[in-house]
Amino acid sequence: MAIYNTDIPSSNSITLLPPAPVNQDQRDIRSSMIAGSQYKHDENLTKWQQWAQKALHVSGDPFLILVFHDLNIEFLIKTARKEVSDITGSPSRAPEREQLIELLLLTYQNFRQIRRKNLRSLLLKFNNSIVTGLVNKMISNGNMYKQYYHDKFLVPQPIPLKMPRNVHLGGTRALKGGNPFVE
Repeated sequence: MAIYNTDIPSSNSITLLPPAPVNQDQRDIRSSMIAGSQYKHDENLTKWQQWAQKALHVSGDPFLILVFHDLNIEFLIKTARKEVSDITGSPSRAPEREQLIELLLLTYQNFRQIRRKNLRSLLLKFNNSIVTGLVNKMISNGNMYKQYYHDKFLVPQPIPLKMPRNVHLGGTRALKGGNPFVE
């Protein structure tokens, strides 16, 4: 992966500047934050990034590539699980994929209008809002499951009564006579 400075002088002579130095230990996400708007993604896109570009009809957006990178998605899931475990005191499951996708798409749509001067701070705000939303959804899912488990298994269910039989010769709509139903 290389990040090139492509400033073209106005004169007829074109001089190419060497690639910007990027630490090899800090790959995709951090190098794009260092480079700012000059980010050039040389590697193949991940499945998340390809899907996001198709779903949002956006291509070549460095913020989209950062947000939907596999490392960022894994970071969001791990952080949300850790937050839920800290709050509830019990280990938590991974968030539902549909909830994660819905939250990512809606939050990205909200962040589309924000200027992209500093990708690092924008990514931090984005991740914070995603983790907050995931934690809220995961806690509410856990509370709903606890309520369901309590109602279904811990509280004894009422036993239904036998169905009464109609023994009146006039039928169920008869206005005369004594007691039409006998058990």
